[in-house]
Amino acid sequence: VEVLEINGRPAVLQEWLTGLFSADWPAFAAHPGCWVRLATMAAGGLDAAHRVGLVHGRLTSDSFLLTTDGVLKVTGFGEPPWLAAAGVGVAPEVSFAADLRAFGQVLFGWSQLAGKKRVAKSKAFPEALWGVIRRLEAEAEPPMADTVASAQPYQSAAELLADLQRIARETPFSDDAWERLLKHVADNAPDAPAGLRKAG
Repeated sequence: VEVLEINGRPAVLQEWLTGLFSADWPAFAAHPGCWVRLATMAAGGLDAAHRVGLVHGRLTSDSFLLTTDGVLKVTGFGEPPWLAAAGVGVAPEVSFAADLRAFGQVLFGWSQLAGKKRVAKSKAFPEALWGVIRRLEAEAEPPMADTVASAQPYQSAAELLADLQRIARETPFSDDAWERLLKHVADNAPDAPAGLRKAG
C-alpha cells in the first residue's frame, strides 16, 4: 500500500498483486521466525496507513497477501463494504483500535497454522509472541476466547511495530522454513492478480 495525498485528502494506491492470502498459507508461516517477519511487515503497513489517518475497518486473514517475492501486502484499504465478504449486516467499528484488535485475531490464526497442518515435532509457540497477541486482544471473543487479554494493550500500530522489531532481533529465524513458505506461495498463487480474484 502506498499512501498519497490527492486533492488535500489521504488516498491509497493499491497494486494488482499475485500471491497467496494468509488464510491459504501453510504451516511454515507459524514458525516463530517466519511469524515475526510476517507480523512485522503487516504492522508496518498498518502503521503507514494509520499515520496519515487511514483506517482499514475490515481486517481479516484475506487482508494480508504474501507475494512470491516474500513481501507481505495489506489489501483492502478504501474498498467499499460490498466488496467485503462480510459486507452485509452490522457495520464494523472503524477506528485505529478496532484495526489493532482485528489484527490480533489474524495473528492468533497465523499462530495456529502449525497445529492445523500437523507439522511433526512443531515447537511450542514462544511466550514473547503470545505476549504480542495478548496485547492486541481487548475482549474474550472467538477464536481467542481462552486467551487472556493484557492489561497494557498497544496504543498504536507504531508501538506494535517497535515491539515486533525488538522481538524479531531476539527470535531465531529459519531460512529453510521461509524458503518453503515462499515455494508454497509460488506453487499455489493464482495466475490472475489477487485484486481481480477477490473481486470476482
